[in-house]
Amino acid sequence: MIFDKLFNISKVAAYATIAMYTFFQFVLTKHNTVNDLINSNLLVYVVAAAIHEALHNLYDFLCGHLER
Repeated sequence: MIFDKLFNISKVAAYATIAMYTFFQFVLTKHNTVNDLINSNLLVYVVAAAIHEALHNLYDFLCGHLER
């Protein structure tokens, strides 16, 4: 139960970081080409959020099988 809440909090933090970084980097500074996207740290944040999501799904899957 506590791990589920921690996963949710960390995922919200990761998604908020992606949203803020996207807004400030690509909207305010006008870096909006594909090359700018590839060269930015945004991909690092997206991969980190995807890993969080995968770990949370794995945790839910394992907890569901252990309860049976």
